[in-house]
Amino acid sequence: MRCAASTRPLGVVCPIDLVKLVDGPSVIPSFLLSDRPASAIKSAPFIADYFGSFLWCSFKVYHLVSFWFVLGLFPRSGNNIPYLTSFVKTKVKLFSSFLPSCFWHYLGMRPKRKPVNYFHEIQRQADREQKQLYVAAMFNPANGYGDLAKYLCIELNKIIDLGICPYGDYSKELRQSGLFDCIDRTMLRPKALLSIQPTFSSMVKNLAVNGATLTMFESSILHHEWRKSMNTYKVIITPSHFNSADFSEQLTVPVEVANLGHDHNLFTLHPYPRKGPFIFGAAAHVGHGRTRKGIERIIDWFCSAFPDQKDVRLSLKLNAYPENGIIPNDPRISVIEQDLSDEDCRDWLRSIHCYIDGSTFEGWGMWNHHAMATGRPVIGTNYSARCEYFKFGNHIPIGYRVTPASDQYVGLGHWAMPDRSDAIEAMRWAFQNPSKCRAIGKKAHQTVSLMTWEMFAKRVLRILKKHQIVSS
Repeated sequence: MRCAASTRPLGVVCPIDLVKLVDGPSVIPSFLLSDRPASAIKSAPFIADYFGSFLWCSFKVYHLVSFWFVLGLFPRSGNNIPYLTSFVKTKVKLFSSFLPSCFWHYLGMRPKRKPVNYFHEIQRQADREQKQLYVAAMFNPANGYGDLAKYLCIELNKIIDLGICPYGDYSKELRQSGLFDCIDRTMLRPKALLSIQPTFSSMVKNLAVNGATLTMFESSILHHEWRKSMNTYKVIITPSHFNSADFSEQLTVPVEVANLGHDHNLFTLHPYPRKGPFIFGAAAHVGHGRTRKGIERIIDWFCSAFPDQKDVRLSLKLNAYPENGIIPNDPRISVIEQDLSDEDCRDWLRSIHCYIDGSTFEGWGMWNHHAMATGRPVIGTNYSARCEYFKFGNHIPIGYRVTPASDQYVGLGHWAMPDRSDAIEAMRWAFQNPSKCRAIGKKAHQTVSLMTWEMFAKRVLRILKKHQIVSS
């Protein structure tokens, strides 16, 4: 079947018909829209078809080029496109990235340039927005590492631009400490990181470009899995030279020492109690090692030193731990089995006359440190980290025997078991000489008066700058 105005079969569309259909008669020359039959242009039956196709294609290219030319008049940057994480925002060239640079150069719309690697550009933008230092830590208020992390971050935040990546949800604790605005959970690979974590855990490996870890241990040998994680850091920071000597023999990275501090506005020299019975005090978290902390040993020492003495007491401060199991039979022994605030801990230390440390090994010994800052003499062995603050005349020393570590420390080296007879004799001497105990307490306070959190933070920052983790 044929069309009325053409010799072409029905269903075959001529390019001229398509042009007429799409663009209308105002664009097509009048001689192509003539009503003459096809026989009138028999001299060139195929020229009109191909010329119409060429004209239609040219018209469409004109529209395309005009569209891109108009877009080229607008700024090709300035659209903030968020990356995968909220901390990175980069300006991406929106229109110029659709087609290759050579295509635009061919059309003369912009000069040819070297292709941009936008992933590198995003990383450079992220680097510019990073803090000077990120601290990753637990901020558990009932834990020594939590107190260490809190006070260190408070002091560091006064010195440098600090970011905090907490191991867990500690928003409440950080808000109370004024550190909530420092939280940044999106930083996956910081340039400078200080990780504060205990060794007795699944130690986190270094994920930063330059990382350091602050840790300590309570016996002489590190587990091999901990050593693997610790060796991924650029430097290890530990509070005592005792730990430093042990770590240096087992690790391949440098080990530096930074003595811990105390809140000098909270733990101040307080008058010695003059009325009432003589009170000995001891504190421990039994969950951190029953044999190591030695609360049962201290109870035995007290009962052996004062079997019938009525004007003497023993006050035990334990954490809220369900497996404490400390139930003394002596009415002179009281037990505080709860987590106390810093102010309550200070008040408890002020209420006692003498502090007893019966542990076998300390990574630092915060209770010793706080007791000395309060002006209370401490009975303990001059072993492990206690060597950092136990000096001649500022404590009541007792002997010890080096023995293999036990409980959860089995196979991890040795520690020092306090001598029982020395401990009993020391407690009797303290009870009989309260004025001398008062003098020892004052000297203890003078010894640790400069061991503050401010000094600790400055020392840590010097170490980080020394090992080029934080820029000077």
